[in-house]
Amino acid sequence: MQQISRILLISTALALTACGQAGQQWFDPDKTFKLFDQPDVKGVNDTQEDMAKDAMKAGDYGRAAQFYQQMIATKKGTPEQMVRYKLGMAEATRRGGDNEAALAMYDEVMKDAPNNVDVMEGRGLALMATGKTVDAGRAFSSVIEKEPKRWRSLNALGILFVTKNMIPEAMAYYTEALASSPDNAAVLNNVGLSQATDRNFPRAIEALQQASRVSKVPSQKKQIELNLAMVYGVSGDMDNAREIASKYFEGPALDNNLGLYAHLAKDDNLARTYLNMALTQSPVYYERAWQNLDVVGDDARSDNTPVAPRAIAPAALPKPELLQQPSRAPQKKWHDMRTKKSSGKFSAAPVAETAEPAMLPEVTADQPAAPAPAPVAAPEKTTDKPAGLVVGPSE
Repeated sequence: MQQISRILLISTALALTACGQAGQQWFDPDKTFKLFDQPDVKGVNDTQEDMAKDAMKAGDYGRAAQFYQQMIATKKGTPEQMVRYKLGMAEATRRGGDNEAALAMYDEVMKDAPNNVDVMEGRGLALMATGKTVDAGRAFSSVIEKEPKRWRSLNALGILFVTKNMIPEAMAYYTEALASSPDNAAVLNNVGLSQATDRNFPRAIEALQQASRVSKVPSQKKQIELNLAMVYGVSGDMDNAREIASKYFEGPALDNNLGLYAHLAKDDNLARTYLNMALTQSPVYYERAWQNLDVVGDDARSDNTPVAPRAIAPAALPKPELLQQPSRAPQKKWHDMRTKKSSGKFSAAPVAETAEPAMLPEVTADQPAAPAPAPVAAPEKTTDKPAGLVVGPSE
């Protein structure tokens, strides 16, 4: 009997010890589970934001805009998150090509985040794309006041000065942009085209070659190399021009472009040879060659203006307020071909944006309306866009 009592006493003591002084269970589930790694379960908005960013990187701006629109519609998120969603929506819309709609979105976001540099810069790019040069200059000026090393805004100001035929001022901003973002393919492309505009062909070729080497995006690299082919042609080196252009064009398209290069190099006899070859191969399909032959004939009768001396970049950054001045009188240089004929076949479309730091802006669909030197003229039935000044990669 005493043995049984002793066993019961020991069992009771052990049970009380296991429960603790307060009679609780022997372990706390909350404290115990904290010791183990827990799965990272994201909310719906976080998941959609990741998907939107992936779509932007892939160049699918329409899909990205849809995700951002859905996140905005939920009205769930902190004020900072809502600003981020609205900014993403504006960026996707702008890079998708609808700059007017994007501008309205940036203006809306500015009400909630007036000092957000990303919003200010995106708004400036939209203003530039819609041709509002002075307003864009003010926007970029405000950006670099807050962040003087912001390469994309510095680069954009360079483009704006080119549109005003202020090449030395443009070069000053490109130099500053490269100091902030060395080996930036977008800025190097613009340096090359601006130097070519000033007929400094060795420096133009050097800059474009470097841009081609550092570019990692195939579509961007193509646009840079077509610019390089054009500059080679304009400088009179038709062999290198053909070698590079033949990577992307053949048949009448190639001959048409070589004809343009020869004309811009003021060798109209060679230009007619190439353009006639294009017509011989495809007289109906290649209507553009007929138009270019007309241009060659017109210019042969009127081109006698002397070339201006090379421009020298100022020692200090020019004031963006200079953009409010009238454009400088353009010299009769090879890039004036972009104004010939109403068809616009010589007008340069800026290279789009891609992953940072890509061609002036961000190579995708970012296309601010910045005139540039005469581009490659693609045949009517192609979808290739000529490459001119670029704004920057995926910003």
